Amino acid sequence: MDCLICQRLAAWRQGSNPHVICELEHSLFVVGDHQFHRGYSLVLFKQHVRELHELSAAMQTTLFQEVMYAANVIVATFHPYKMNYACYGNSEPHVHWHIIPRYQTDPERQSHP
Repeated sequence: MDCLICQRLAAWRQGSNPHVICELEHSLFVVGDHQFHRGYSLVLFKQHVRELHELSAAMQTTLFQEVMYAANVIVATFHPYKMNYACYGNSEPHVHWHIIPRYQTDPERQSHP
């Protein structure tokens, strides 16, 4: 199994993934490996699918609702200034979202008005 996300999901299924915040119906909400931005997390789709457009419209909507659930948890917990969302899949071709809280104290934020 070459897919890192599938490996993380397999570890969760075996009860050995300490990064899991909670299981959602179609995804896992997990803490990011690094915390360059406090609260950085990911939502990992439970099935190995490479592209969002390969999902049905209904599943796209459902998955986005799960991403928004995770984002609301982060906002309620960390109170960020801004939230960033990314779904690239270039390094790991498996549908997943990065949820990146940003803060007034971020160095790049302080250099802009």
